[in-house]
Amino acid sequence: MAEESPKYLSYPFVLNTHFSKFRGKPVSFVGKVHSNSGAKLQLKNKNEDIITVESFNGDTSVEGFVEIRGIVKSNDSIEFKDFTQFNKEFNIDQFEEMVQFYQSNHSGLCF
Repeated sequence: MAEESPKYLSYPFVLNTHFSKFRGKPVSFVGKVHSNSGAKLQLKNKNEDIITVESFNGDTSVEGFVEIRGIVKSNDSIEFKDFTQFNKEFNIDQFEEMVQFYQSNHSGLCF
């Protein structure tokens, strides 16, 4: 019997301004932890917008900059799947500029 292929193979990087194009789809979002209750994580982007990550893994020690991989929900929150912690030297301004450039020029590759 053949193995079932994973439902989502990639998580394209997006900004919260791109969420409307990605509802119900997998994304990677990077932000700085604003609050962390263990069940819910709130991140800030460089514009100080708050993005909510639902069904977080319960690790209340997560802080600083993180990449969240998950599914964009209809209320523009992210349903948690996985994360990566970044170091304190992470440059959110340069990262968001790169994502904006990529999404502006190559968004058709994300679907």
